[in-house]
Amino acid sequence: MGNICVGGFRMPEQADPTRHTDAPRPNEHIISNHSQGTTEDTESRSPSVRLQKKINDLKPYVARASGSLKDYGQAAIDRASGKKIGLSFAKLDAEHLDAMVEVENQRNPGLNLRHFNDQQAFIKALEEQNTTSFRAIFPQTSPDTMMTVAHHVMADVRLHQDGPPSIVITEPAVVVDSGLNQLYQHNHFLNELRDSGVPLSQVAIIETQAQKTKDDCVMYSLNYAIKAHKNAQQFNDLHEELHRGTLSIEPESRAHTTVGAFEQKKRYAALYEGTHAAFGADVLPADFYKHGASLTQAEELMERTDGRMAGRVNSERHSNAENLVERNKAFRVPRRELLDAQKQKDNEFSASIDGFRLQEIQRVMTAEQRGELPIFTATLQQQAKEKSLKEYGDYLSRFGEQFM
Repeated sequence: MGNICVGGFRMPEQADPTRHTDAPRPNEHIISNHSQGTTEDTESRSPSVRLQKKINDLKPYVARASGSLKDYGQAAIDRASGKKIGLSFAKLDAEHLDAMVEVENQRNPGLNLRHFNDQQAFIKALEEQNTTSFRAIFPQTSPDTMMTVAHHVMADVRLHQDGPPSIVITEPAVVVDSGLNQLYQHNHFLNELRDSGVPLSQVAIIETQAQKTKDDCVMYSLNYAIKAHKNAQQFNDLHEELHRGTLSIEPESRAHTTVGAFEQKKRYAALYEGTHAAFGADVLPADFYKHGASLTQAEELMERTDGRMAGRVNSERHSNAENLVERNKAFRVPRRELLDAQKQKDNEFSASIDGFRLQEIQRVMTAEQRGELPIFTATLQQQAKEKSLKEYGDYLSRFGEQFM
């Protein structure tokens, strides 16, 4: 997979004409490496004033920062400004995720969020945790190379005194991508979970299909962890069902996922037997789609007959409530994306997730500049020292013989 987080998947025809309007449409890519929108999605607009404010808010912090954190902040500003960045933000975000996790744990008592460098470390932690619940972000592993890949997911975990843990995985993009890489990676993780003693009947993968970009999975996962904590009761309800090996919404909801579409087409199970799958909009609060890239998706979610996606997605501290469509339109930006090898097309989508990244970087820089992140600051200093030593070594290798 390289640095690509998401891939496309072509949906088969749906047999049930009464399915939700927000379910995957027949014969179209739900998600691709480049956001393909409707005419409404690609209509020319002015850059987002809201996003520009977040850019302006971060700039003075970047000016005072140093080392890799400064470079990261500037790269995030450049990306949010619409500049072409030849970097993987999945990699950049992951490199600075420990600091973001530390800041968010301080801001949200009880969040208990941890960042693991691989899924094996996460599975090992299941056996060592002494808390009743925690949340984790980790990269998946390729079953072909046994190496970690760029794509990250979030896991919400509940530990039970009378049995194995229950786990809710939130997939920001899709489980079944066009190359089936992510499907294989999810199944590889499920297999390792099963080998560790976790029954797959106590595991659910919630597919949101909100991520339409290449490499924003880390930011979506961080946001989902915070949202899961703030909506802990709804997750508690999911875990109570999973502890019994059930997920009541699944018979209807699984069909709305790429897993269900794949199974309908292939007539065999996509995930290892027993694993539950559900569509995010069927089980999660509306604010899980706050940073969704697609206006089309936002409109379809708000058209649901049950109205569960029509509520506000911004926090109560804001005087005016904002719904999914309003949020999406407030952060819409034009960006030139390479859609295929032959041509380019101006595309437009919500850059709300970029705004979230800028916000998190500002929080980290604020804490670091106040001396509230000693471990992270020490890491930055070590990186600067190693960079300086490398540059000095390179200098000596090129010019040192002149002085001997």
